[in-house]
Amino acid sequence: MAAPISTPAPANRAREVPEANYSLPHTKLDLEGLSQQEKMDVWRAHFSGLFDVSLHNLAHQEFDASAEAYRIGQTVLGHYRVTNSGIRRTQKNLKLEREDLLVLRIHLAGVTRGAMGGVSFKMEPGRLTLFDFHQDYQASEHDADFVSLTFPYAALGYDPSKHAALLQLPVDSAVGRVIRSNLEMLLDIVPPGSVNDALTLADGFVGLMKGLITRDLRDETVFRASVRAREVAVRRYIEQHLREPELNADAICRAVGVSRPVLYRMFSEDGGLRRAVTRMRLERALEDLSVSPPERGAIGRISKHWCFHDQAHFTRLFRSTFGFNPSEALASALTMGASETANDTSGGSRRRAARKQLIDLYT
Repeated sequence: MAAPISTPAPANRAREVPEANYSLPHTKLDLEGLSQQEKMDVWRAHFSGLFDVSLHNLAHQEFDASAEAYRIGQTVLGHYRVTNSGIRRTQKNLKLEREDLLVLRIHLAGVTRGAMGGVSFKMEPGRLTLFDFHQDYQASEHDADFVSLTFPYAALGYDPSKHAALLQLPVDSAVGRVIRSNLEMLLDIVPPGSVNDALTLADGFVGLMKGLITRDLRDETVFRASVRAREVAVRRYIEQHLREPELNADAICRAVGVSRPVLYRMFSEDGGLRRAVTRMRLERALEDLSVSPPERGAIGRISKHWCFHDQAHFTRLFRSTFGFNPSEALASALTMGASETANDTSGGSRRRAARKQLIDLYT
């Protein structure tokens, strides 16, 4: 993969890097020189409109992030890094872009886990993910470093009534290698290459995606093989019933119509079914803690909500999974809320320093 997009020399405020040297519409977020809270505020503001962002200000890990994106013809090419965040995309976000979009994402490092349209997913190095951006989406990002390229539906001939909303392919597959090599060329040419070269290569990439990926989106057999339709059904069922204490292998097998051996094989890479369900519940608890008022009893209430009836056991599982305590996640919600209130009343919010938002490239 191409060398990471570098961050310019720091300034003592968040700033958009001047665009005088770029003819392509471009935005770059520089967070150097800011406090932890200012970084989080500016990062949240940068994605405003596209996503609602929640961030965890954790004592053991400093928050850091970077973002750079270019509009190249019909596409938007972006490179993003973030230590930890939660993002949601709901109905209020879905019609702010001028066109409905598909997103191609390749992770260089770290993991993004979540659900879109009721289907669970995991994005990590070694996988290409193509998904329909026009759907509810929520995810947690952990030390994530990824490149994304967005396309309008029309460019690929995508029809959401006929085609799959999510496709994942191995990077080392024949199709994956072709896509990755072309994406590397596009990354190499932007920004130092000419605008015409970038536009030509981007147009060629769109044609390549239309010829290769939409073939798989249209071919139901290939789609079933690539995303394992039975596993999608199983994971959707689990997501919808996470709050039910009686969720177990028997209930899943009866509801979805799979055998126990098949069910257990689906979760072998996750450490087994029980561990996978526990992880999903812990992730939902983390999301709730990060936005919950730090009231007395909040940890116990949230842990019970997600079927952890022994708070001490919940705390041990939480700490072993995420590396910090539930109380730290709850405290991060207080820190962010207080900072936002102060910024909004001061008239000098650092969030305004990020003058160009990412959504400006889409509207």
